[in-house]
Amino acid sequence: MGHLIISNCKSLLEIQKTGHISIYAKLGKRSTKTIADIFSDLLAIRKGDLIFLWIVKHRDCCDGEVGFKYVFRVKNKPFFLEGEKQPFVIPLEKKYSEHKNWLSEAVALDLFEKKILWNAIGKKSLGRGRAITHQTPFEDKLLLNKMGRRYVRKDLKSENYSKAKSITISPNIQSNKTNNYKNLKAVKLTKLPFFNKHKTNFSFEKVLEAYIMENIEKINKFIFPHTRGVSWAGNYSPYGVQGSNIDIIILNKENKVAVLELKINSLGSKSYDLVKQQVLGYCDFVGKAFSKKKKDLIPVIISLKSKQSFSKIIKNEKVKLLYYQIENNKIEFIKH
Repeated sequence: MGHLIISNCKSLLEIQKTGHISIYAKLGKRSTKTIADIFSDLLAIRKGDLIFLWIVKHRDCCDGEVGFKYVFRVKNKPFFLEGEKQPFVIPLEKKYSEHKNWLSEAVALDLFEKKILWNAIGKKSLGRGRAITHQTPFEDKLLLNKMGRRYVRKDLKSENYSKAKSITISPNIQSNKTNNYKNLKAVKLTKLPFFNKHKTNFSFEKVLEAYIMENIEKINKFIFPHTRGVSWAGNYSPYGVQGSNIDIIILNKENKVAVLELKINSLGSKSYDLVKQQVLGYCDFVGKAFSKKKKDLIPVIISLKSKQSFSKIIKNEKVKLLYYQIENNKIEFIKH
């Protein structure tokens, strides 16, 4: 699995010196939501994944080259360095690839080819800035082919991460008290209000999304009980260029695809019907993107446990409905 990360010549020098990628973000009034966004992106990254640096213009760049030229590989899971200006870190393997020629944005994002980089195009058209964008395995191959086969392998320097802390979503760790941080340097993992007052629900849908990405194999087993595991999973994928996003997509090792729509509130019959239509539309889009037939696509809705039964409504439908509940600091998923 590959990931697109916006960078510039100045940030590239830092990566080469430190052997890691630091995530930067400005925190506004909704700091908890922004930090949850970062968690969600980072918890999708696994050891061995590819990182494609998307170089953009910077005032200190001498040659002014932009586009794609550098490919890195993730050494271990991302982690947190408390007290640092940019505390969220992606460690990289020592060797990286520098391709001979730059691949320009115009060529990379060509809309008139039969095969396109739909996640990269969505990122650019929706103006997502520095958010990490995940690519499908097909897109990784396509982008590498566009970059060409001529490259050199170079070494990165590395630093000691003795103070590294794991990034995780847990009611046992995170707080339920409001705490709006002004910058990332002030963030403390134990004082993130990711849950409501009574710790019976997530504070934002993005926190639920982050938790699922962290526990993607567990969720995959709920959806596909006899699966051999997850082949690929991505979150916050663009639904075309109209502005909406697909919460989570899972491709399992049997080449079945699950499309997940998440809701942190319980659903009524009317809201269920609206969400159902939404996820079915996403399924049609994902089917085209992954070249899958309808029988290989599973639409899934995950919401807070509801008192209302949908058994009669969903009896003859393909939509799978999963509930979650948080009790005694434990998060559990339940099949409808």
